[in-house]
Amino acid sequence: PGFARASDNVEFVNANSDVPFVDRWMFKKDLPVSVADTIYNLAVGDIYGPYKIDNTFNLSKVIESKQMPDSIQSKHILIRYAGSLRAASDVTRSKEDAEKLADSILAVVKRDKSKFEALAASLSEDSSNKIKGGDLGYNPPGRMVPAFDQFTIDNNAGSLGVVETDFGFHVVGVVDRKNIQRAIKV
Repeated sequence: PGFARASDNVEFVNANSDVPFVDRWMFKKDLPVSVADTIYNLAVGDIYGPYKIDNTFNLSKVIESKQMPDSIQSKHILIRYAGSLRAASDVTRSKEDAEKLADSILAVVKRDKSKFEALAASLSEDSSNKIKGGDLGYNPPGRMVPAFDQFTIDNNAGSLGVVETDFGFHVVGVVDRKNIQRAIKV
């Protein structure tokens, strides 16, 4: 009964479970096979269990549901600043200057989307994909850092924006979104 009435599900799970709450969207394929159909088809607020998986007993509650793609193609131009995560020692620009540069790049690519790849190749500080015009390929939700991930989940193909993460400021482009389907937080 306490779980059903809990207003703060995260706090309730963390206080009463041996396994802490994991804040991530799940598709049916991400759930344990033996209970996937049942849990995936629950309404928000519904609880299933107790049920046994291996040597554990479980209760599951669907706390959120939405339609989302299972695969998102995105691209970015990363602008780091001194002190940002994995910034090289020669990165000396301030956080404010990095944000201004990212905003300027965004303004340019909003006027002419065809410039994105060339600007990524010349300005991005993510060496893993700058030669690909900033293309990050297709990734499932939850693969990128949270703010970046949320932008690509919440925006349609063709959307552009600036997202701040621990790595710096990203000029992000959502290229494509595949297989829109129900996802749940459990």
